[in-house]
Order: sequence, then C-alpha cells, then structure tokens
Amino acid sequence: MLTIISECRFSLLALKHLFAASKTEVTTFAEWLLTPQRTSSRLLVVASPGSSLLDLLSVFESAIQRGVKRTTLLGTPEQHFFLNRWGVSPQQLLSPCLPPETVYDQVSAWTGPAASQRPYRQNVVNLTPRERLVLLASMKESGVEEVCRRMKISIKTFYSHRHNALKKLGLSSVRQMLGGSCNALQASKQYIGVSLDNHLKSQLSYT
Repeated sequence: MLTIISECRFSLLALKHLFAASKTEVTTFAEWLLTPQRTSSRLLVVASPGSSLLDLLSVFESAIQRGVKRTTLLGTPEQHFFLNRWGVSPQQLLSPCLPPETVYDQVSAWTGPAASQRPYRQNVVNLTPRERLVLLASMKESGVEEVCRRMKISIKTFYSHRHNALKKLGLSSVRQMLGGSCNALQASKQYIGVSLDNHLKSQLSYT
C-alpha cells in the first residue's frame, strides 16, 4: 500500500490518478496525524516550499512509530536537511520539479535506502535529549516556566539549549519551524504535545 500525503487537494487528485495502477490511498497531513490507527508500507509526502517544518516533522515521526518501511519526500533539500538532522530523515528525496512520469518511475522502482539518495547523511548532528525536549516544547508553544519546572532547569538554560538546537538544525528561529499556512498545524501541535509528554516522562532521569 502506498499512502500519498499532501495539503494540496489538486496534488492529491493528480498523484492518485498517476498511481492509479498501484494500491494507493491519498490523505492530508491533518487526516494522517488524527488517525493513528492508519498505517502503510510506503509513504510519499508532497511538501510545498512553504510547508510547515513542524507538519513534516510530525508526519515522519508518526510514520516511524507506525512502522512504515519506505518513506519518500517530494520536497526541497532544505526540508530534507531539517528532517535528517532531527533524526527522521525520509529514505528517498525527490525534487518537486521532476516530471510526473519521473516521480512515478522513481517511487515505483525504489526498493530501499541508497547512499546516493541521502545527500545529507554525512552531516547528521544528533540533538541532545534536552535540546529535543526544549524544541518540542517551543513548537507546542508550551509555557516556558512550566517546561523548565518539569525539566528542572533554569529559563536561561532553556533558551541556551534552544539556541544550540536551532543552530544544529540550520534555523534562526522557532518561527521557521512553525511557518507555512497548512491546515495541519493544529493537528501537528496536538501530536507534538503527546510526543513532548512522552519524552518528559521517559527522559527526565538525566541530570
């Protein structure tokens, strides 16, 4: 089963027609995030240049949790760079400028991750547990004081971790992650909120 995810209904209709010969379903970012029981063996995520990085992060994190075996991003190198450094890199990156026939051939023929298809793999910089927690809290737009209390850190340390994490991800502000105008933003924040709570419960044993 190939699941195609996009916020553009026209893109979904066009790609559903393109992959008509395959067992395919189409859905939006929000629909995917709000139906955790839905799964698939392959995922094709279509991102516009203005897509929210938070939306993309939520979709690919949930894909990993659902056991999706093959993931493809039809998007920009910058979006792939961000996802790769977060640790949820799509296994295949395709340019949105490719002709539809080429997208079909590449997605249909691809059978696994190849080094040539992961151009930023050598640039992976792991976020520390605290940096990840701080960014999750920032994306959910949680109260800083409450998060600091639960993490047992000062506000100064919170912003220091956030600065370091953004620098690693090649971003200048949290707003860049929240950018775009996708309808999935609220669903993404809800998903990130659950993820944040789970991380706080499981990872606050470190000092």
